[in-house]
Amino acid sequence: MHIEIPDELLKKTHLSEKDLMIEIALIFYQRNTFTLGQASAFAGVHQMEFQKILSERKINIHYDSESFREDMNVLNEP
Repeated sequence: MHIEIPDELLKKTHLSEKDLMIEIALIFYQRNTFTLGQASAFAGVHQMEFQKILSERKINIHYDSESFREDMNVLNEP
């Protein structure tokens, strides 16, 4: 899919194209449409940078019990 946003509209928002992509990624992340990895990839930033943005915006990182179990299994692997 390709979405074209006229430059005039971008100028009104005072956002760069990259900033707009981050904003869209944040929306989809908050709606649980994107995972952390998907959102950071969509935004074109490293996951750590995206987590920093989440922190600055006081948006909680989605981390449920299933994710915790998966992390524990990885940590317990030899």
